[in-house]
Amino acid sequence: MYLLSCVGLVALLLIASLFSFLETASVAISEHRLISLNATCRWANYALRLKQQLDKVLIFSLFGNSFFNALVTMLSTMLVLHLFGDGHQLILSLATLFVTLMIIIFSEATPKIIASKNPLLVLRLISIPLYYLFILSKPLIWLIDKIVYLITRALGIGNADGTSLDELKALVADKRSPFLDSHRSIVLNSLEIEQLTVKEVIIPLRNVEMIDLDAGINELREKLQQSHHTRVVVYQGKIDNILG
Repeated sequence: MYLLSCVGLVALLLIASLFSFLETASVAISEHRLISLNATCRWANYALRLKQQLDKVLIFSLFGNSFFNALVTMLSTMLVLHLFGDGHQLILSLATLFVTLMIIIFSEATPKIIASKNPLLVLRLISIPLYYLFILSKPLIWLIDKIVYLITRALGIGNADGTSLDELKALVADKRSPFLDSHRSIVLNSLEIEQLTVKEVIIPLRNVEMIDLDAGINELREKLQQSHHTRVVVYQGKIDNILG
């Protein structure tokens, strides 16, 4: 009886951890990465479907994790009461603290750390079974989603803010992003182009290196010898009369 209860507690903790795995891995993985794997990996197709319904998947993960953690707490409390009775409040309190610690370690922290570092491996193992469980749970998820929506509307909370320009720059500048250094520099400069003024980009015509065809041969030879460019603007008479 006691052994069976302990096995049940471990099983419930493991099941609860699956939802933590799903929650973190679904957020950590890139949708574009799953699209690239979709053609060759069957599991990626299911993971992509989950990723494309991320808001509902998060509700599903939170509900599943909370539900099974609650079962762990309830079963452990029943076990302690059965063993020691309700007169040992200190033992019950210590048991509750111990179970809470186990939930945090094995059902919350450890799965989320593993999933954040290895989302592909995690989704390869759990995406197919949890996808079908997600489909079966859709009526309940819909109900929770509507309740949350009504609460957020009542509180006047609108849609989330989009990605700001500074956040986008930080993503591109991150050395872990998939950019070559030269490409990263080009992208960052293109993002900052709106901050440039015309004065910073355009060279005034009088400052452009030019030669006048009406000038003497010696002056032309001297200008061409001193030129820093392989192409020089040519005009005749007035600088507005550019020939090529």
